[in-house]
Amino acid sequence: MRLTKVLAALALLGATLVTTAPSAEAIDSKCDPTDTGYTCTYGPFTLDERMNVFFGVVESIPEAGYITSARATLLDHQGDPLSHHMAHLHHAVWLNADRNDLTCPSLPDRFFATGKERTKMQLPEGYGYYWSHETSQNFPQAGTDWVFNAHIDNMHSEVGHIMDVYVKLDVGFVPAAEGELIDTTPAWFDISNCTNDSEFRVPAGEGRFKRTWSIGMLRSGHFIAMYGHLHDQGVKLILRNETTGSDIFTSRALYESKKEPGYLTSMTGYSTLPGVSVSAGDNMKLTAIYKKGKKPVTDAMGIMLGAFVADQP
Repeated sequence: MRLTKVLAALALLGATLVTTAPSAEAIDSKCDPTDTGYTCTYGPFTLDERMNVFFGVVESIPEAGYITSARATLLDHQGDPLSHHMAHLHHAVWLNADRNDLTCPSLPDRFFATGKERTKMQLPEGYGYYWSHETSQNFPQAGTDWVFNAHIDNMHSEVGHIMDVYVKLDVGFVPAAEGELIDTTPAWFDISNCTNDSEFRVPAGEGRFKRTWSIGMLRSGHFIAMYGHLHDQGVKLILRNETTGSDIFTSRALYESKKEPGYLTSMTGYSTLPGVSVSAGDNMKLTAIYKKGKKPVTDAMGIMLGAFVADQP
């Protein structure tokens, strides 16, 4: 797998979310078949501090086919789901080195990501993200593996609590031998796209804080699924087509309770046909809205991940 070369290649490419790699060792992982696809398990990861960053290459699905859904969660050392209050999944990102990313072409394709909200990606029936399990032509150092990055916070590290956790990824999968689906392209919209860590700062104070980012569409097509990622104090993410003056989607943050401090538990998303159409040249504007508080948010994120189907391949 030659992870050292993968690290060097991604660092030279300005790899978002993966340049803080703590080591050059492959991550223990396995992907086992299920009735509907695969369950991939990564770890154990030892959490001994508040902030723990893990990066490497992980085992991928061992056959060609289409990813139709994905959802990740944290497990404890016994394999049981881990409470949000025990460990905070700041973010986890899976990258496919066989494709270039749509909005940051120097990167491998960021095809799935999740955070504390652990949103499920579900594509409409008949659509899927094609995975070939062949040695990458764009990033051959990765072989047939996926590149993986995760940031996990130990919520009880201040009392010396150390624990082992696992990341579990449940994937809906249709083998290529069973038929051809319509291939989708992940579209990663990020307030701090193509930067070192995708983070930005929300100042302390009162009221709301807005930050925006824009990109022009290179192709015409439609978005058939979309969901957002924010951190605590996040209110909503708005993706707007500035050219047509219409909103593509607003992903809202949902909280455990309305009491302070708010604890984000989910983000709204959609999966529908025919989806929302855009044209080549349209300007996409992403706006992240946060609620200010007594302390600044130093690691805020604003990411919208969509499934895009081009009008022409």
